[in-house]
Amino acid sequence: MEVAMTGSLIKWRDLMNYLDPHQAAELAATGTLPASVRAHIGQSLRTQLIAYAAYIPAQIVQRQLINPQPGRTTGAFWKGSLLFADLSGFTALSERLSVLGRQGAEEVSAVVSRLFDTLLYEVRTRNGALLKFGGDALTVFFDATTLGDQHTIAACATALAMQARMEEFTNLKTRAGPFTLRLRVGVHSGQVFAAEVGDQSHIELVVTGSEVNRVALAQEIAAPGEVVITEQTLRLLDSYQVEARSKGFYRLLSLAATTSSISAPLPLPLAGPNDLATLNRLACQLAALQPYLVHRLPRRFLDPAAGELGEFRPVTVLFANVYAFSIYLNTLQLEPERAAAVFNAYYQRAQAVVHRYDGIVNKVDMYTHGDKLMVLFGAPTAHEDDPTRAVRCALELREALSEANQEIAKLLGTAVPPLTQKIGINTGTVFAGRVGGATRYEYTVMGPAVNLAARLMAAAPTDAIYLSSSTQTAVEGQFVLEPGTSLQLKGFNEPVIPVRVVRIAAVATRQNDANLAVAPLIGRDREMAAMLVAARAALKGRGTTIAVVGEAGAGKSRLAEEVIQQLVIASTEQHVTEEEVPPFTILFGDCQSYEQRMPYAAIRNPILSALGLDLRTAPEQLVTDITVRVKRLVPALSRFIPLLRDALGVPLPETTLTAGLSPQQRHDRLQELLVEILPATAAREPLLLVLENCHWADTASLEVLERLSKMLAGRTLALVVTYRPEMVMPMPWDALPGTVRIELSELSADDSYRLLAALLDGTPQRLLKFRSSSRP
Repeated sequence: MEVAMTGSLIKWRDLMNYLDPHQAAELAATGTLPASVRAHIGQSLRTQLIAYAAYIPAQIVQRQLINPQPGRTTGAFWKGSLLFADLSGFTALSERLSVLGRQGAEEVSAVVSRLFDTLLYEVRTRNGALLKFGGDALTVFFDATTLGDQHTIAACATALAMQARMEEFTNLKTRAGPFTLRLRVGVHSGQVFAAEVGDQSHIELVVTGSEVNRVALAQEIAAPGEVVITEQTLRLLDSYQVEARSKGFYRLLSLAATTSSISAPLPLPLAGPNDLATLNRLACQLAALQPYLVHRLPRRFLDPAAGELGEFRPVTVLFANVYAFSIYLNTLQLEPERAAAVFNAYYQRAQAVVHRYDGIVNKVDMYTHGDKLMVLFGAPTAHEDDPTRAVRCALELREALSEANQEIAKLLGTAVPPLTQKIGINTGTVFAGRVGGATRYEYTVMGPAVNLAARLMAAAPTDAIYLSSSTQTAVEGQFVLEPGTSLQLKGFNEPVIPVRVVRIAAVATRQNDANLAVAPLIGRDREMAAMLVAARAALKGRGTTIAVVGEAGAGKSRLAEEVIQQLVIASTEQHVTEEEVPPFTILFGDCQSYEQRMPYAAIRNPILSALGLDLRTAPEQLVTDITVRVKRLVPALSRFIPLLRDALGVPLPETTLTAGLSPQQRHDRLQELLVEILPATAAREPLLLVLENCHWADTASLEVLERLSKMLAGRTLALVVTYRPEMVMPMPWDALPGTVRIELSELSADDSYRLLAALLDGTPQRLLKFRSSSRP
């Protein structure tokens, strides 16, 4: 039920987003809602507001409550002291407890949340503001605006108090034995730049600049159990005891006694009237806070009563070090909004790339040189191909950086050194979940796998993308990789040999476990016979669609491979038989889950292959090749060649004709052109078009396939599509009379045993009882 946003409802537009269809219809019809309904909505909105605020720095929450502006990006220079604390000992704790599964995850959650509460108490006691908490790192700001000259002593006193409280985490008793957690803390005083960057999908608080790099360096210099302050901080202290460390850095041993008081809690609208104006303002405040949450954070993490929300799960972690934004800041001291726009030129593009592959920017954190983006694939949402997504994302981040540098040069109006970046990626099991105390949470990941990705980023040369061996194994064959040299990384006993990503492989290959034989085709004789009959007939002029449907792991790809092999063999035989197959062309496509929202992604490679194109060709030559080959194949539609830029991603110049088409006309003419290319190819030589994983096909490609399926009769073209039976709506070819549907059911127990024996190169010596749903 849709409700039109009429003039009377426009003033309640924010509230309308939180009403169910019946409530919206009632508001539209009567101009009001019953008091009981308004009371219920008010309670719901206030509960959500409290849940949102728990994930967001207090300064941002307060500002957005006073003047809510959804999607606002801004920048400001903050004067005060910055505290950066890093936790050591957690890696060993996480690693040991991970073997206990759910029990281990609950214990990690409890330990980290207790630690968080303990440290945050010391922060609140001295009126500090928690900016970021990554589970094993904590960033706090002491604002000179509210604390005056006391910001430095407040930060240093907090750091020493934190170290004193860490005694509570010495010889911590756990199910995996005793562990000791320790902190390394750095403090620096000065002026930092704080920017809220991104867009409506997600806004990230970034604290950056050379002053921030100083506190990160102070923390690096500190040993576990120590507080290291910079010379700038030391100058602002009156009574202290220190010992010199590196030049300009000092270990803080003690301070004169200081007074402290618990800061007042954030004033949230926990109660109040429930008139429509108040509810609409609450809705507007919610809309303003929502972008600061982790992108697409599952609702269970917003429930304060949910208890320990942590788990061990496989995640691919990407760290990107981008630098040196601080160079630009030196010339923008009086223009914080312009400085924010400069940083956002990079961040907004980077975030868009991450979101396109369904990853999340977990945080932008400080680093000793530049800034550090932590990106997750597999948490909180997992995909089958998270390592692939991460590596593709890394390659696209290069392009994003290039575009950002061009925009930054325009924003600054002068030639400036470009931003550079380097990336490290690792795949492994991490602790992932909500950690925090009673009033403040963070969604984060922790563990050795996270640390390795960060170390690879640090070791990578400028512009490089380094992969760990686990990520390499997951993506090998899909990318061109170069072996690296052995590295001795901090925190790792054994040397690490990364590989460097060069580019996407021209032809991706599937990886088989080296310890297993190639899977024989067992238990699919009937299905293979049916496919061969249909494919032979199609290649001889009775074109048809062959749909192979089965659950993940049912053997759809393996069956298609075997059928193709049999067809190729039959096409080379000299004597004429009923099973004869004419020589034919094969075009392949493989739909990817991360391309579902990219128009024509599924059909792009088959069309490129049909036209004999290579995207590595120089752009000018590529335009010429497309023009010549399309004119040869489908001369009647060649006037619409420029429309192929929308499907192939090639910069084909518009003509007067194509520039004058309406959006609907462009869509229809492009679809006609794409569809006609394939039968025209089949007219030259019979064509076998194989598209795998069509459950991930984009809508535009499915439209092309629907048109193609309807015109196959009488053509030498076999369209083979594989997909899972989980499609929300029927496939466009399902109702066509010529479609041959091959459904792969579970293998019988005997066939499963035969397959296992074949894969293990012989009959197993001991029969294992296992449950695998009888799938290969």
